[in-house]
Amino acid sequence: MYHSRVDLITLWAFPHTISGDCALSLFIQVGLTWASEEILIGFDDYKRPVFRLNKWITKPSPLKTESNEEIPPPKKRFIVDYFESEDNVVAKQNTLYHKHNWLFGYLEVNRGIIPKGKEATLKGFLTSQFIHDSTQSKFMNFIEWFVQKFIRSMILAIAMFIVIWPVTMGILAGIGHKVGSHDYYFNDYPLPQVMKLIYAVVIAFVCTPVAIIVIVLRNQFHEELYYEGLANGTLQQDQEVCSTGNRSSGSTDQDISTTKQQSQEAVA
Repeated sequence: MYHSRVDLITLWAFPHTISGDCALSLFIQVGLTWASEEILIGFDDYKRPVFRLNKWITKPSPLKTESNEEIPPPKKRFIVDYFESEDNVVAKQNTLYHKHNWLFGYLEVNRGIIPKGKEATLKGFLTSQFIHDSTQSKFMNFIEWFVQKFIRSMILAIAMFIVIWPVTMGILAGIGHKVGSHDYYFNDYPLPQVMKLIYAVVIAFVCTPVAIIVIVLRNQFHEELYYEGLANGTLQQDQEVCSTGNRSSGSTDQDISTTKQQSQEAVA
């Protein structure tokens, strides 16, 4: 985009501003990376559970298989409750991780997906991924999904921008040719192209692992809470609405005789 330009390629001034290009590129790349990892890593975890990262964050409480203790109402969380129904799995199982509401909020645990194993299909995964409210149209469900992912990706992008963008501008100011009192110009080739390549690689090395960790943790926390609820009786097997993220995927139609075993594996 910079090769053979008539106007100077500058650090700050328009029309060819590298600083503006870097700022916009960061937000776009983080957003696209987050959305693509939701599909790629999400489907991989949907087919077969991956390494259990949630054990590095917090150790769950023991299973309450025969307890009549009343589950206290959940505390209001910020983002996780925004599109959430009243009877979802996280609200009913809030006692397990009551000290980690901020983490649940960012991980979007209520939208986690129960792994399917050999029964996993791409169609079933996409349905579970995008359709979270069967009373709404597919378009509105997609808009909801987009808003949720956009919020989380931009939170990460802002944090990355605060660190990566100023450092990049400082490096470019050091290698650029001074023009005027506060600006720098660059040759149209190859410096801008090499700079954008290195810049994109740095962004990818930061945002890709974070997006993967968030997706894996979300599904694992959701799975653990779901099976814990089935085992201790706070969730009923026939209540499909208890897991908002799986209304259309049929994740609740499992053999009740294996529920406690699954729940123990989830927290083991």
